[in-house]
Amino acid sequence: MKKGLIFGLMAGFAIFFSGCIKNGTDLTIHPSMTASLGTYTFSAATIQPSLSKPQLNDSTTILTITGDEPSIYNKVVVYITKYKELTGTFSIADGKAGAVFYHNGIASTATSGVVAVSNVGANTITGYFSFATADGISVTSGDFVCGRPWLY
Repeated sequence: MKKGLIFGLMAGFAIFFSGCIKNGTDLTIHPSMTASLGTYTFSAATIQPSLSKPQLNDSTTILTITGDEPSIYNKVVVYITKYKELTGTFSIADGKAGAVFYHNGIASTATSGVVAVSNVGANTITGYFSFATADGISVTSGDFVCGRPWLY
């Protein structure tokens, strides 16, 4: 009876600990968004990814990623108009993507450039962007890492 109890406890511990994560495995997402605007480096304090559908019966999904520097009222919003959870480079001039830089609540909308998704992981999306606005602002060397949003 003792042998059966000991064997049962050992089997139970083996099953319990086989589902544990090894030490050193980091499942934390480290969101970030940075970009250069001339000599200024934009570095978002918060990143908000979202998915939306423009109409209820529409198959189009829009991926929007917003980076915010609330202490100095700067914000960068990039989006892909027909996101299919795949990697790719999307042109702003062709209408496949878009971007807006906000400073003090004033929007500068992109007229050219790209938004790219370089990796779609199980829990994260990474990519890059660069764009020029109609009023002469040039946003270069932009990159982002964010949690993968879900459409409910």
